Amino acid sequence: MLNGKASTCAVACVAAAALILVALRSERASIIWTGVSRAHADNTDCGMGGCTSSRHQRRGEPSDMPIEPAEAVGLPSPVQEQKAAPKQGPDGWLEKRLAAAPELVLERPPREIRLKSPRQRKSVAKQQEQETDRDDGNGKDTGGVQSTVGEDGEVVDKPRPYLPAHVALRPHRILTEGRFYHHDTHDALIFEWSASTIRTRFQGSKISMHMELLKGVADYYAVEVDGQLHGTVMVPWIGVHEVVLADKLDPTQDHEVAIVKRTEATVTTAKFYGFDIGPEQRWLEPPPVKLRRIEVIGDSITCAYGAECPPTTQAGFSAETEDAYGSYASVAAREVGAEVGIVAWSGRGLVQNSDGSREGTLPKLLIMVLPSYDPELRFIYRDNPRARADAVAVNLLTNDAFPDPQDDDDKIRKHYTKFVTRLKGLYQDPHVFLCLGPMLNNSWPPGRPGVLDRMRSIIQAVADSFDDTVIFVEFPPQVDMPDYPPGCNQHPGAKMHQHMGHQLAEAMKTAMHW
Repeated sequence: MLNGKASTCAVACVAAAALILVALRSERASIIWTGVSRAHADNTDCGMGGCTSSRHQRRGEPSDMPIEPAEAVGLPSPVQEQKAAPKQGPDGWLEKRLAAAPELVLERPPREIRLKSPRQRKSVAKQQEQETDRDDGNGKDTGGVQSTVGEDGEVVDKPRPYLPAHVALRPHRILTEGRFYHHDTHDALIFEWSASTIRTRFQGSKISMHMELLKGVADYYAVEVDGQLHGTVMVPWIGVHEVVLADKLDPTQDHEVAIVKRTEATVTTAKFYGFDIGPEQRWLEPPPVKLRRIEVIGDSITCAYGAECPPTTQAGFSAETEDAYGSYASVAAREVGAEVGIVAWSGRGLVQNSDGSREGTLPKLLIMVLPSYDPELRFIYRDNPRARADAVAVNLLTNDAFPDPQDDDDKIRKHYTKFVTRLKGLYQDPHVFLCLGPMLNNSWPPGRPGVLDRMRSIIQAVADSFDDTVIFVEFPPQVDMPDYPPGCNQHPGAKMHQHMGHQLAEAMKTAMHW
């Protein structure tokens, strides 16, 4: 038997324990409700700019287009609408940002670390109250973390490399050009294609970026500051690296900075975690979306393979000598004031590759987001505002001419005609510029006499089979350009790319009245 005083104490202890249990259950329920990931709801997965679903079916595309097992849709879905709405901005700004969002598809789920104890759950719940973009909406850093809840209701901390508290992707502060995949768990962008570009604006004196290589030994990026080439930076292999992009800028002025991937997809795969201006400097609204967009499809010439080889030597290829920023495709885009997307791979062709194989030709690579890192990720053209292009340039058939021809000229012409028809459908009826590269001549490649005349005849016949929105552009053979020294392995050098870019830009201006 307990005396009255002890009995009162026991009742109080039981009541306190009950209240603590109710509070813990309420707290856990709140965590589960506020942090639950709906990515698997209704068999639909959503990323920052799109969703993948096995229920989506492709419509309105040519019959030779491969059907993807899953695809991302560029417009918001009901699942996306359940998530926190983006911060509003000036009139029309949100619509521009949605239209400029990267083309994304959801990743395979990474390894998860489950937090079991109430203390860990309470810590994560407190952290969830902070903004996940680490930005107070006025350009100031506030710190923050990311977390979610697993399917079994346990709080999950997403494994992410250590970064300073003020570093985050900030999708509403950047503008991307090209094809990107949003790694939702690490809040990072993965990309491979040449000339992939990320832009931002800020007020301050210094800016850096946090980048990791998933493939490759070293990667190289052109840095633009306020519309001018500022220099080139290198990202080394292994680990997340902070790379300074620009320093000692005027801290009282607004600055626009862009990084442009110089290397091609076969060389490196990059993972971008965010720009870093420090906690005291100020973010600004992202750069305006360009009103014109061109897509360029090609091989090593379009990648600017070896464009920066020293003119006095014929050294072999290295990542350092490739420069997609200086490629004729990028030169033409800057001259006409357009955004550029490059889909190009060295050694690949239209019908066959330089080694005679038929796997991985450009018509097959065209639909890929990460062709080297994960070929199953598909770029989505249907209902995607980012898939539209005003102009598409194609520079192929150089590699088709290298091996013994497996097809006669008429069959190659039919393949090319079918490909142009497909491009017209995918890119929403653009002007198409069919280019003849500068490496071919009637005595090279060896053992292919008259190959330049053959390829010219094929491309001209394809262009003539369409209306005046399909234009033939012939770049001059570089053997006839002694003042334009070649790059690595007889590829066009930097000066030749400038010449070709200007020629393509003039053709676009004439045909499209730009």
